[in-house]
Amino acid sequence: MRRSTFVAAAILLLLRSVPVLSQADELWQRAVAFMALQPRLGPQQVVSRFELLKSDGTVDHSREVHLRVTYDDSGNAQTEITKVLEDGQDVTAQAKERQARSQGSGKGRSSNLQFGLGPFDPEAQQRVRVQSLGQTKVIGGRTCVGYHFEEDQGEKGKTRGEAWLDAATAAPTCVVVEPDPLPKRVKEMRTTLLYGQDPNGHWVTREMIVEGKASFLLMKKGFRNVMQFAEFRELPPAAKR
Repeated sequence: MRRSTFVAAAILLLLRSVPVLSQADELWQRAVAFMALQPRLGPQQVVSRFELLKSDGTVDHSREVHLRVTYDDSGNAQTEITKVLEDGQDVTAQAKERQARSQGSGKGRSSNLQFGLGPFDPEAQQRVRVQSLGQTKVIGGRTCVGYHFEEDQGEKGKTRGEAWLDAATAAPTCVVVEPDPLPKRVKEMRTTLLYGQDPNGHWVTREMIVEGKASFLLMKKGFRNVMQFAEFRELPPAAKR
């Protein structure tokens, strides 16, 4: 038996012994095993577009940043600005100058671009409650089954949301998460993770959308940040998820 098959079988056996997941069906358990078997990956190209929104939903201010990402031997990410647009105007030169000054002062631009397993972490299943939505919908050409989940994160509070799993493979295609409690000055917030297959056949987070409402300078404004990830590479074993 191949090692990966053995590991998947062991994870499924462990999950079936966890009482709090008794209301979840086999598809959720397969999703946990599927995600646990994915290699540690990090994107080498990132595009982030942040928008402040007016009350009617139109864009009041936008900032788009293109980053090239490199990783050291421990899997820690370092980002380099390649392009910046401020309200549609190219301000790349100024942004690169600020980044150079920051790095010169010893404040290097490091980032954590490893996404973790979220509600599919095998070690977190005792803290995760799952219930089928009894619904299906097509996402990216795949028929998906919906679940509601809630994860107890101890002193940090809880996260709750929906997860949509490929009915055939159990691979997560879309996960929507809301934190409880909300961050300071934030009135509403949800994060949407969209998954897909990269050219090497790995299942990766292709897009992350954070949107909500918050207080900015005594005004309540909507916000949206869309981050797109590409050119994934495998990280060294020492890197943490």
